[in-house]
Amino acid sequence: YFVARGVRLTGRSTGTMEDTCQALQYVRDGRVKPMIVEARLEEIEACLQALEKGEADGRFVVSFT
Repeated sequence: YFVARGVRLTGRSTGTMEDTCQALQYVRDGRVKPMIVEARLEEIEACLQALEKGEADGRFVVSFT
């Protein structure tokens, strides 16, 4: 399913596959909104510094375009 749709799910492994499917259903239903911060490649140093300082809210997604 993930590969066919080009979805890549990364993070810490917690729970079962059923838990993951239920969490993704919450996102689809709009009950949970992922916190994603988009950044350009040249901003990666600032992103890493924010992570090290514990100042990052959500997940960083780095764009290469």
